[in-house]
Amino acid sequence: MIRALAIAGALAACQRAAPPPAPTCAAITAHLADIMRQGRPEMGRVLPEDISACEARKLTDPQRRCLMAATTLAAIASCHAVAPGSGSDPAK
Repeated sequence: MIRALAIAGALAACQRAAPPPAPTCAAITAHLADIMRQGRPEMGRVLPEDISACEARKLTDPQRRCLMAATTLAAIASCHAVAPGSGSDPAK
């Protein structure tokens, strides 16, 4: 009986949906360009160097999610303080 419960529990754990993957640097830089374009249209371009710089920073998953949730420059700035394992919703 205990063995059956253990197996059932293990199977249930395997069936849980994995969290979605963190956003890519290409997606992040495109989103940030959209935000920048709101205030300064000339700044709303994504260059290959931007994506490379993002990748070089080795952002954590929470930081990546924070950046994708950001809607203002202040919110973008707050994402640098997001610690691993913390929430990813910046002050909007």
